[in-house]
Amino acid sequence: AEVQQLQATHDTEVKALKACITELEDKVGDLVERLKARGVSAEELKEIVAATGLDRVVRKRGNVFKRLYADAMERTRRFQEFCSSVRRMQEEEFLHVMSAVGF
Repeated sequence: AEVQQLQATHDTEVKALKACITELEDKVGDLVERLKARGVSAEELKEIVAATGLDRVVRKRGNVFKRLYADAMERTRRFQEFCSSVRRMQEEEFLHVMSAVGF
């Protein structure tokens, strides 16, 4: 039950992070469009975006999701290893108790 709760919490956190990243990307895109509408040249936009470090966010939108997915898969793998470890400890404890009571 505790393991399932941890997995549910993990899944919720991953979804929330993905939503935050998508929202940030959308807002950056909206900002760029608004600046264009106000007459900021494409060259100026490139310079501003590069100077703020947002060029990596804008250019690597697909890569962000790939990194998030890879991170989620790694967390899932580690979580499964943790669950297996807990299961082994429970089995060992069960066998220890059973042998102590004479089974």
